[in-house]
Amino acid sequence: MEEMTVVSFFVDRSGIAWDGKWICQVEQTLFEGEKGRLRYITVGLPFWDKTDTMWKAERQKEYLQHLPVPLQGRKVCYVCDRETEILYGLKPGVLSLEWGLFLLDFYRPTFDSLVVFEDREMDAQDLVLRFAPCLPYVGAVTAHPWRWEEVAEYIQEEYGYQIEVACTFTKLHPMGKRVLLWSGEQMRGLSPLTIPRDSIWLDTRCDRTFRQMLDKRQKSKIKTLNIHDFLHEFSGKSCIV
Repeated sequence: MEEMTVVSFFVDRSGIAWDGKWICQVEQTLFEGEKGRLRYITVGLPFWDKTDTMWKAERQKEYLQHLPVPLQGRKVCYVCDRETEILYGLKPGVLSLEWGLFLLDFYRPTFDSLVVFEDREMDAQDLVLRFAPCLPYVGAVTAHPWRWEEVAEYIQEEYGYQIEVACTFTKLHPMGKRVLLWSGEQMRGLSPLTIPRDSIWLDTRCDRTFRQMLDKRQKSKIKTLNIHDFLHEFSGKSCIV
């Protein structure tokens, strides 16, 4: 059974980092469900360096390096609130290819076409090649269309159709009734007004800005998949170990 890890940071406003040694507040919970295991680690970051002493940047960096938590990686993602971003400068990234596939396996949505929004931290071409054999339409939104020439040629020869590649989403022509939109930080034309009805939006950003993009009317016509909703649903449907 595959295991994924989430490290969730928050600010402990009464917490002190140093009292003769580094002090940390780290708790771990393992959730096990039918579709995987999730190791959820909460980290309370102290508001104070020492008693009544505010942080300096180098001290914060040293403190973070001493925390007993796994580094962010393919199967480890970091999430944090706005206060943590401001005080510690932590900025959530985007989910890896493995995390995106994990979410799809958990929700099991049905879709008949795919549009990938290439991001610098995303394996966009690997993702397209993974789904190309079983879908009649694949599109890619990228700032570098020329980099896709070899992939497009391979798909044409192997599967008999041409993928669409464009600089913005509005220049694509997705086919099918249900489109899977796999996006990272680079939205490039994707907005509540351009998302096709009945689409599935896999938003791999680990911040909460997606909530600001969709009003109630838009939410009713598309399915959104993201890390925050997943954490709520998975913990509610799984056993605590």
